[in-house]
Amino acid sequence: MLVITIFLVALVVSSTTLRCMLNSRLAIMLLDETSKAHALHSHVTPRMGGIGIVLSALLVWLGWANFVDIESRSTLTLLCLFAVIVFGVSLVDDLRGLSALKRLIFQVCVAATTVYLFDTKMWIAETHSLHGFVLIFVLFCTVIAIVWFVNLYNFLDGANGLAGLMGVVGFASFAYVAHFDLSSAGDMVAIFSVAVSGACAGFLVFNFPHARLFMGDCGSITLGFLAATLGLLGAINQLWPWWFPLLIFSPFIVDASATLAKRVIKRERIWEGHRQHYYQRLILVLGWSHTKTTLAYACLMLCVAVTSLIALDQARSGRGAHPSNWIAPEAILFLAWVVIYVLLLTCLEWRFSEKNKKNSNKNKNV
Repeated sequence: MLVITIFLVALVVSSTTLRCMLNSRLAIMLLDETSKAHALHSHVTPRMGGIGIVLSALLVWLGWANFVDIESRSTLTLLCLFAVIVFGVSLVDDLRGLSALKRLIFQVCVAATTVYLFDTKMWIAETHSLHGFVLIFVLFCTVIAIVWFVNLYNFLDGANGLAGLMGVVGFASFAYVAHFDLSSAGDMVAIFSVAVSGACAGFLVFNFPHARLFMGDCGSITLGFLAATLGLLGAINQLWPWWFPLLIFSPFIVDASATLAKRVIKRERIWEGHRQHYYQRLILVLGWSHTKTTLAYACLMLCVAVTSLIALDQARSGRGAHPSNWIAPEAILFLAWVVIYVLLLTCLEWRFSEKNKKNSNKNKNV
């Protein structure tokens, strides 16, 4: 009941804040450019939704954390501080623009600092029995993963409601799992996650199905950072296993990673804007509307979240741990979704190819 109340409060605070901002001069200062290489919109729209999301989530979390009996909230407070720094730099990028190199250097520094202060080294060494160069390599990969998470969330913020819905489903899943943990870390992660989820829902009021405002880099970059670091924090505090955040946000991870891999193979400049993501091609090549595309992704998000929660429940209850079951339920789930994603991407590539052939034949006939 508590998490539902916090969700609704965050939704109201976020939507009210954004409504006030739409009627202010800030809406004129933060107008999106339709001339961007990756833009899918033809109308100039304010990109300040991230301000309402981040501020609302932080205010709701701070307000509730002071009234809940929590033993320790220093780690999550530190995470919020990093999130505010990420938000601030991204807002400067929205207002003035920063080079890709400067953004990357900043993101690597923040990710490395987060990994260090979270005591990730101790967690990996104790949990996975890794030492020496192998441990250093795993820590390096963790930093890269956080940086990639930050950017992939930004890459997928292009269709109405897409990034907002991923925020609602993803952080609500975190809150659901953490809520049933009796530790102080579970309480704090649950409160903060549901506050972020509710704030994203408040943003959707103005972004879906028709976009009156966009999230902007200050919103998508910060949400990507929070998704990665909350996932790591939950794993360190044993709220969930390492695979859980990866599956929950896999609709974004798979789209962005597959697209990046294709661009690398083609030797394209991966730091430049483009319109080659699968959600973009659904709109541009197949002619899907923003609403249809987002709803299709929403169905995928919900299916992934539900199956992940079921597998996590089975793993915790001990079912699947019996010697007769030689494959754990989470391993089966992970493999199943790998197969599903491969089939989905293969089918989409075939549809795109067929559509391009038809368009090419029409042009030849004309």
